Amino acid sequence: MAYWFFCWSLKIFLKTFFNLRRIGMRNIPSSGHCIIVSNHISFLDPGAIGASCSRRVNFLARKTLFDNYLFGKFLHAVKVIPLTTDSSKFGGLRKALSCLKKGEIVALFPQGTRGGSWQKAKMGVGFLAQQTNSPIIPAYIKGTDKALPRGAKFFKPCSITIYFGKKMVLSASDLANKKEGIQRINVEIVKRIEKLRKSANEIETT
Repeated sequence: MAYWFFCWSLKIFLKTFFNLRRIGMRNIPSSGHCIIVSNHISFLDPGAIGASCSRRVNFLARKTLFDNYLFGKFLHAVKVIPLTTDSSKFGGLRKALSCLKKGEIVALFPQGTRGGSWQKAKMGVGFLAQQTNSPIIPAYIKGTDKALPRGAKFFKPCSITIYFGKKMVLSASDLANKKEGIQRINVEIVKRIEKLRKSANEIETT
């Protein structure tokens, strides 16, 4: 209940003040498991994706975000999965695997921090996709960094657009070759998000 109320409220807010546009919504399956993978440029990003989808989305967030008592309570209320950077603890990934196996959607921001480097990102996308044979939906968010820049206390007027690309289906080779398959998946999804970015910029300049 808390999740849907938050998404409904945020959707109205984003459409009213930021002219939220969602392109490629048909690429998100109406049922079945999938992984949405997006760039990360603002605290608004998870909410913008959640507000854009008609299905519930399970988000993973670094565990330190739960340290603030009130914000932590909110994250638990909307069922955000805490993810630790400690490689010896896989609780967050296990919960994400469970969600996918139940036919749900999981969203990841491999850059970790806002504007983080793709090269330094520890991407669990390939692992989750390989373990569950989940299709991957690339997404590119544009404008949230202007609406709520890093360190800003107030929103700024601008337009926000989310581009959802065509789903990426794992090949037999991706599934059979564990380490090599994960690496290939991770490289390919970054390429697809970059392709969405270029397409978004071309649309804006035409």
